[in-house]
Amino acid sequence: MVVVLMRILFAISFIFSLALVTPTQAELVIDNPPTRVGGLPSDTEFEDDFGNAFYQRVADDLTLAEPAVIRRAGFWGFYNLNNPPATETIRMRFYGARPGDGLPDESNIIFEESFLNPSRTATGHIVFVGIGPLEYFYEVDLGSPVSLAADTPYWLEIAQIGDISTAFRWEFALGDLNGQAFINPIVVDWFPTQSIVSDTAYQLSTIPEPSTAALLVLGIGLGGISRNRTEAA
Repeated sequence: MVVVLMRILFAISFIFSLALVTPTQAELVIDNPPTRVGGLPSDTEFEDDFGNAFYQRVADDLTLAEPAVIRRAGFWGFYNLNNPPATETIRMRFYGARPGDGLPDESNIIFEESFLNPSRTATGHIVFVGIGPLEYFYEVDLGSPVSLAADTPYWLEIAQIGDISTAFRWEFALGDLNGQAFINPIVVDWFPTQSIVSDTAYQLSTIPEPSTAALLVLGIGLGGISRNRTEAA
């Protein structure tokens, strides 16, 4: 009985230790910190300077040197009028690149997920544009992992969905300094911004999954219980 209890306690403690250390073991695949000098609106519905309903979506290109499985994303942004909503939905998409011009391929959406009220933390900084709005950092865990191949062009889009009372803006970053792409009712199709020497501020991470190891340890513990019961019988 003592051996059985020791196996159970070991399995439980190991599983809990995995749960505690996993978040700190996230490996950053891309890290583009913000410059805090502005950002393009990336919002499916907001009011323009004339009070008219408008939309604009922004995407940033990325190419990895090594393949990676993305499970967590973070990004920096702000609200044009410094009016963060009580409730919001942020949508994330990964696109493939279009043949020919290499811009986001709407017919090749590799991943899409909408996040209701994602983690949003005030960083304590302001963004030096307009009225000097507060900066926020957002972090989400993807519902399903995204496998990105090496040496393959992709586009990441982040946009607030359907809240006309606010205008979410995705912050600028230095990144690889090759610009972004945007789409709105005026340009109609995706338009590159290479003339703007910036990128967007975000992080992509891969997180080790504890489930396999945890189940293995649990199986060892249960196996020991089963063996001891059999021997006792």
